[in-house]
Amino acid sequence: MAITLTPSAAGHVQRSLSKRGKGVGLRVGVRTSGCSGLAYKLEFADEILPRIRPRIPGATLTVVGRNPPARIRALAERDRLLRVTGTVPDVRPYIERAAVFVVPLRIGGGTRLKIFEAMAMERAVVSTAVGAEGLPVTDGTHVLLADAPDAFAGA
Repeated sequence: MAITLTPSAAGHVQRSLSKRGKGVGLRVGVRTSGCSGLAYKLEFADEILPRIRPRIPGATLTVVGRNPPARIRALAERDRLLRVTGTVPDVRPYIERAAVFVVPLRIGGGTRLKIFEAMAMERAVVSTAVGAEGLPVTDGTHVLLADAPDAFAGA
């Protein structure tokens, strides 16, 4: 099996933003499976997204995945630009609408197919180092890796 990786994560971010034009905003997608990465998804909404919005007003966050815990569902009640879908029959439309796909994992385990799904759809991927652990990707070439809130927001 051969895997072809997209050439430049940073380039995808720039192309996605330029296609959308000014004022349209940045759509960020993240997939979840139950409680996996709960603390960091909350941190993303509380600590990282507010650092992005001064530079990109109207930036949105969509959390897609089965069985989102109540604390994740409550995100959408706090902010009209946050959306939590729960289970969807097909994740591809959500990935397609995202300019950036974030993988805010703090704990390793399981597969990293979500990153490959986003890359196959030519979406920029910003991940923690743990989120991309074990994948044949290079920071700054295939994905952007960031662990601290400021670095994640800057990616």
